[in-house]
Amino acid sequence: DARQGILTQTRRHSFIASLLGIRNIVVAINKIDLVDFSEDVFERIRSDYLAFAGQLGFASITAIPISARYGDNVTSRSERTPWYDGPSLLDHLETIDVDEADLDRPFRLPVQYVSRPDLNFRGFAGEVASGQIAVGDTVVVAKSGLSSRVRRIVTMDGDLDRAIEGQAITVVLDDEIDCSRGDLLVAPNARPAVSDQFSANVVWFGESPLLPGRPYVLRTETQTTSATVTTLKHKVDVNTFAHTAGKALQVNEIGQCNIATQAAIAFDPYGENRATGSFILIEPGTNATVAAGMLLPAQELVKPENDDFVI
Repeated sequence: DARQGILTQTRRHSFIASLLGIRNIVVAINKIDLVDFSEDVFERIRSDYLAFAGQLGFASITAIPISARYGDNVTSRSERTPWYDGPSLLDHLETIDVDEADLDRPFRLPVQYVSRPDLNFRGFAGEVASGQIAVGDTVVVAKSGLSSRVRRIVTMDGDLDRAIEGQAITVVLDDEIDCSRGDLLVAPNARPAVSDQFSANVVWFGESPLLPGRPYVLRTETQTTSATVTTLKHKVDVNTFAHTAGKALQVNEIGQCNIATQAAIAFDPYGENRATGSFILIEPGTNATVAAGMLLPAQELVKPENDDFVI
């Protein structure tokens, strides 16, 4: 809002965007009509944003003055902002580069369904989360370590010799190995971590606070298990991005936690793979989603800044 400038909510959303791996940012400075299309107001807000967002690792930050009510600089350049020589919001969104599939990343296929239409067919269905797979390749069930070769890659449009990230496929293996919904088929030479304890960045949006020791349900793309936050290492002050000690996370707060699960899960760090590195926490009593999490590398299991926080 051009009248209010940078708010705590602006900082919070920007920090969450950086945690999520979003690298191209648009600062849409809205209601520019209510400040008489002032270039000075626009430049002040743009400078304020660049000053605090410089440490968040964004690849590009584009500020655009707009009036959503009247359409200024939304779909086309406005004559009422002659001092602005950048693109309209829609033009920018249609031309910004987006990440393409990185086929060099390790193969990951979260199994969403085991297809058994008859006694002669058993396939593991899901969307390729990263990398690629071809007929004849060896795959491993991440948690058990059982391996087999790919005999067929089946789709609605017929069999494929090769499948890549983003494709929905059903994999038929040479062997009758134990694999079910929630398992992760992976490349044998680049396996994910498998653990029942890990560290994560957590964005809390439950009305009741996050307290270490309380039971939750942790759900990844295909896996569900009981979980407990064992340690809250620190909270993040979204105004300064400083780490602060705390015993709980309140609504809209962000922190780094240790989490223990009843059953081990297979995962990659979120920075390497969003599909296999993210989760949500669910409150058992209400079934409400209370947090979103981004997993950190396995070796970064954190210690609390004060031993009193250990449950």
